[in-house]
Amino acid sequence: MRMVFVTKRKDLAPLTLDELADKGAEAPASSMAAQSVNAEFMRRQAVSQDEMTQAAKDTATYTQQNARYMRWSVYVLAASSVINAVFSALH
Repeated sequence: MRMVFVTKRKDLAPLTLDELADKGAEAPASSMAAQSVNAEFMRRQAVSQDEMTQAAKDTATYTQQNARYMRWSVYVLAASSVINAVFSALH
């Protein structure tokens, strides 16, 4: 029985990580198929790192925006307290 190895990225892209690992295990260690599988693993890792980087940037942006809202709510609360104290003193 002759083993057929997938070596094109477009053929490896739809595979799950488990299926990709199985393909890598089936391929001879220094073959083009093994190199293709390793390249696909590295491509997926790079894509995941890019997504994580973008998620971290988005989180930082939302955190900064939330901090601004909290700061303004403190300003409004402080102003309200001052106004309440002035009216209480006048009555």
